[in-house]
Amino acid sequence: IARGLISFLRTKNVKSVAIAAASGGFPQANAGAFAKAARDAGMTVTAQEVIAAGATDLAPLLDKLKAGAPDELLVMPGGTTAAFFKAYEASGLKIPVSGRFDLAAALGVVSPAFRQAGGLAGMTSIAVFAPLIDKPGVKAFVASYEIHYGLVPTQRSFFVYEATYLAVDAIRKAHTDKPAAIEKALKTTRMASRLGVTYAPDDHNHAHTPLFVAGLRDGTPAVVATE
Repeated sequence: IARGLISFLRTKNVKSVAIAAASGGFPQANAGAFAKAARDAGMTVTAQEVIAAGATDLAPLLDKLKAGAPDELLVMPGGTTAAFFKAYEASGLKIPVSGRFDLAAALGVVSPAFRQAGGLAGMTSIAVFAPLIDKPGVKAFVASYEIHYGLVPTQRSFFVYEATYLAVDAIRKAHTDKPAAIEKALKTTRMASRLGVTYAPDDHNHAHTPLFVAGLRDGTPAVVATE
């Protein structure tokens, strides 16, 4: 995911980034991966800051991030997403924001005037799934999920759904419900995904599905790139 986002940012001629992530193992692991991927790609990491849990005043943090004049801010704000983007609007910064965060949450906390003025025009966020993906299978899943639960599905919802089909597919190929046979079938699966690719686990049992970069197109949320 980190290499995918950095690859996308290179197409935008980004040469330096400032990184901020919420405290905790997962966001900090992301921050470290983004920093390494950026440096491996020849980018300068001008800052790497931790966002304290429960922080509400992030103006000082933004001052630190902008001090090195980076081309892009890479953020993984977690539970401080609202506080971060409110502070971003108040700061008047023109540095584009990218990273891993809830795009809808970011759009929802800034003022309509800020959005209409293009304050988040350069915002992007990378994910392994996005409800905005324009694939027939994904669109059908999203519509069905929203009707059933009244919610927009997350990546966890989607991959649990596909994992169920993977298990069924493996049982059919194995012609048995014995665990060892199912495991063997899963390792050799070539089941089609609704993402438009085929599941093909590597030696570590990882199936490398596409990465999707969401952003704004003409002011409307959309998938703007696939890595």
